[in-house]
Amino acid sequence: MSSHKFDLEKFNGSNDFTLWKVKMKALLVQQGCAVAVEGEYAKDTTDAVKKEIEGKAHSAILLSLTDEVLREVVDQPTAAGIWKKLCDTYQNSSLTNRLYQKQRLYTFRMAKGTQVKDHLDSFNRIILDLQGVGVKIDDEDQALILLCSLPNSHENFVDTMLYGRTTITVNDVKDSLLSKELKRKVSGNEETSGSGLFVGRGRTSDKKDGGNRSKSRSKSKVSAKVKCYNCKEKGHFKRNCPLLKGGKGENSNNGSAAIVQDGSEEEDIGDVLTVCTSSSVDAWVLDTGASYHMTDNA
Repeated sequence: MSSHKFDLEKFNGSNDFTLWKVKMKALLVQQGCAVAVEGEYAKDTTDAVKKEIEGKAHSAILLSLTDEVLREVVDQPTAAGIWKKLCDTYQNSSLTNRLYQKQRLYTFRMAKGTQVKDHLDSFNRIILDLQGVGVKIDDEDQALILLCSLPNSHENFVDTMLYGRTTITVNDVKDSLLSKELKRKVSGNEETSGSGLFVGRGRTSDKKDGGNRSKSRSKSKVSAKVKCYNCKEKGHFKRNCPLLKGGKGENSNNGSAAIVQDGSEEEDIGDVLTVCTSSSVDAWVLDTGASYHMTDNA
């Protein structure tokens, strides 16, 4: 028989006995001595082989227990005796224990801040503990109980899982939950930049001179950037459009807007839709005052 080293956490009386039992059984099978705890020897098995198998199984089980638990079973001379006493103590199928395990399942809820994988691990542990005391929960019931354990923030998820279905499996729910969690993590790691639409009405003024506008500077720069909303020609605003001067006056401000890129220093251009090109935010700012001044936000 080959010899291998296994890293098996010792059972201390309070950790997961059901999981320890599964791992311990796997170790005994690998060592070729599981028969010492799970059944009768073959008829042609010699006493010498039985003794060897028994010794290996007995030692393996004892070495996988902490001192506190070891003291409870040290009086058992055989591996089968130790195994039975451990099961009777930590996995008994009494009515009281079955009630306790079922209460754990039916009151199981996902605590705030719990990761999905941790929630599923706790759920699986309860199911295994129930199986250990002889209680089998139907697959569909497991799925519905798991859905009921989710918080209100998963209400849409639950509705989606149930919509149009006549049946559901627990693996359907687990797979969908893990997929949802993965998408959330991926989405949360993506860099996002703020964006918004800001619309304002009012006057702005040049902060440097207390409101005095520099018309000579603005006139020369506006002509190359703006286009009339009325005649579509460049070089003037709608309020100064020659086609409208006939009866409406030269300074009519009726809500038209010019588009000017942020970062320029135009003033006195009336109604302006400013497109902000700052790297930190994408914004559209509409100012419909009679005077306007833009500063470089970059």
